[in-house]
Amino acid sequence: MKSGGSFIESVRGSYWPTVVISLLALSPDFILSSSLGLLRPTVAQSLGAQPGLVFWASILSNAALALGAVLAADLAQRFRNRPLFFTYEVIFIAGSALGTFASNVTFLILGHAIQGLSTGLLLVAALPPLVTGFPVERLKTTIPAVVVGLFGAVTAGPLVGGFVARSGAWRLLFGATLAIGVLTMVLALLALAEKEALNPGARIDVTAILLSISGTGLVFFGVGQLMRSGWGSPVFYVPLAAGLLLLVALIVLERFRDEALMPVGPLTTTFPVMGILAAIISGAAFTGLLELTIQFLEKVRGLDAWSTGLLFWPTLAAGIVGALIVGAVLTTRWVLTLPLFGMTALAVAALLLTGVTSGTGNGWILLISGALGLGASLTVTPGLLMAALSVRPMLVGRAIALVELLRLASAYAVGPVLIYFAQSYGSQLLPGLHTAFWIVFGFMLAGIVFITLIYISGGTRIHPPGLKTFLEEGEPAFDSPPIRTHRSTDPE
Repeated sequence: MKSGGSFIESVRGSYWPTVVISLLALSPDFILSSSLGLLRPTVAQSLGAQPGLVFWASILSNAALALGAVLAADLAQRFRNRPLFFTYEVIFIAGSALGTFASNVTFLILGHAIQGLSTGLLLVAALPPLVTGFPVERLKTTIPAVVVGLFGAVTAGPLVGGFVARSGAWRLLFGATLAIGVLTMVLALLALAEKEALNPGARIDVTAILLSISGTGLVFFGVGQLMRSGWGSPVFYVPLAAGLLLLVALIVLERFRDEALMPVGPLTTTFPVMGILAAIISGAAFTGLLELTIQFLEKVRGLDAWSTGLLFWPTLAAGIVGALIVGAVLTTRWVLTLPLFGMTALAVAALLLTGVTSGTGNGWILLISGALGLGASLTVTPGLLMAALSVRPMLVGRAIALVELLRLASAYAVGPVLIYFAQSYGSQLLPGLHTAFWIVFGFMLAGIVFITLIYISGGTRIHPPGLKTFLEEGEPAFDSPPIRTHRSTDPE
């Protein structure tokens, strides 16, 4: 007993077990969600449902993920981390079991939505302690691991989806998430460190929670209705517009509220705004381009799911390369430029896609696939990092929740809209796809210009993050200036 107890004491709270627990808690749902694009026909046929109904599993799961992050940000203020983590993991296991043994599409949708909710909860429970709980030297390993674990998982989804679609064993994929959930629970019981609540006396920000739930829910509901109702239907545009207005109201109200759940004030200076916009714009572009490329490969080139999935292996490989680049420049001033390089890579991918035809070879698609992976890895996590390092460590979880709420509401709303646009553009799909690719390309160029202008308006130079100041003194790592709307005439 003594040796067993001493082993647990030596493992609990140590670095590598914490990394493994965090990645195992988050990666399965990201892989599963990004693989469903290729699995919908297989799942629908197995359950005797329309593929459009399986599409709702992705819509509701992503909406639930965004809401889970917001709820976790509030709960972390008043409860210790271990009970919360175990509760969230139990919820994930329950959702995985529901999806694995689903007898109809309703249970599948419910199970995947529960998985999304628990992953959002775990995102805030797992990432902030991993980033803030270890010495500075560990960050050069932690951040690349997070990039691989999160967006490496997303980029691995099409490859996994193609393989599973070929075998038809989609239940085994859900079963694998169930097994990983159980494994994560066991490892967390052994190795997860105990941390006290961040602010036990904090009041519940009911306004922020209600606006987050209603805004996100309406956005995703409206987008989900698009395929069924079309552009001109109020069932599409009324919920979408109302949801967007509620999310804007959330940001405005939280900006001027004392003890707000969402730290909007500290996040509205130059560097975090640059990072948040890069994450939102690039997340939407990556998701849209990925979905559109799958449509091109399956419906224009006529490839099956397995052949389509195989063409996305460079996305994963380039994502890993991007993670290594992030780690290499993390302690330098160049970390602030990564999102612009990543956005450029996504713009190049969109531009290359504007020229694809039914005769386009696999080599061209592999090049595009690599540009997508590199772009995603250099934008979303570095953008999130710019926001997180611009606030005090105790606000990191709440900053992540806000960024993820906004990013998911945009990223997973844009993809379906672009697909519907391409499909309804004309009698043939390819011209619609080309137009959609040009839209994304223009969107990326406008984003690059806009973020550059924000940087110029700040009137400061890029500088290395003060990581020791962040971790040891509890202050922001970046000295981020306010965004200037006019040139000051005061002397420096």
